[in-house]
Amino acid sequence: MKPINVEIVNPEARAKLAEFLCENNRAPRLCLHSEAGETLSAYLADLAALPPDEAAYVAATIDDVIVGVMGAEFEPDGDRTWLRGPVIANELPSEAADGVCDALWRELADQLPATVKRFDGFPEIAHTALQAWYRRQQFTEQSHYFIYESPRPDPVLPWPDQVKPATAAQHAALIALAKFVFPTGYITEAQFTAANDERHAVFVIGDGDAVDGYVYANIPDAGDEPTEVYVDYLVVSPQARGKGYGRMLLQAALAWGFLERNAQSAALTVAADNTNAKGLYASVGFDLVATGVPMRRDVK
Repeated sequence: MKPINVEIVNPEARAKLAEFLCENNRAPRLCLHSEAGETLSAYLADLAALPPDEAAYVAATIDDVIVGVMGAEFEPDGDRTWLRGPVIANELPSEAADGVCDALWRELADQLPATVKRFDGFPEIAHTALQAWYRRQQFTEQSHYFIYESPRPDPVLPWPDQVKPATAAQHAALIALAKFVFPTGYITEAQFTAANDERHAVFVIGDGDAVDGYVYANIPDAGDEPTEVYVDYLVVSPQARGKGYGRMLLQAALAWGFLERNAQSAALTVAADNTNAKGLYASVGFDLVATGVPMRRDVK
């Protein structure tokens, strides 16, 4: 095999990766953390939106041709990173792919903050080669997740009166509920309590300073592509379940995305064993489009 050259890709040069990712990160060899859409402009927008101090990318070349890419997202002083890839050129022989993956991983690991103790990958279930590579790197398979998508309906369901933006008085209860249900969630306290804007929104159900449930939604930058609203979290307090709050909160997030932000589609991720949530999402027009296999490695 010819020599593999791996180099760090500086933030201002990440655009050169978009074409490679758009061409090679495709089903059935799909890394869900790397997935940005169907077009080059969507990948360009995704890479451009990464804060320079919260992401790293490396690229592998053979004879000056890119044959593999791997990246990571992280908080500068945080202990967790979300791995993107490795994404390998479709035409690369399988016997060479593992060597490229190993070389990418070694170089990328050297670029990550020393505080990182948890590494998370997210291959699609059909990408068995990537799952096998993660296992060889001492990653362990976690419970699966389903990815659902929905086109913009006509008409859009109306906004439920019970759902409101979170108030300052509700922030403490909101954070407490978020930590209780998702103790290792990726949304920070600052993001939960920031004022709603054109890119993200938090809505709650609850009286006074109480929070019976919340939904967190965002709209990633998709460049010239039609926008998509992504529902990051939909949570109802255990004490408040069975009252239809989940549907109301989801309906509010979709109304915000479709009516206020003119999104043309919606997406969300749900644990594969959450049968109640799956039924709710299907009832408002979501279809299953992918199954993610989380791969995790914790280091001391």
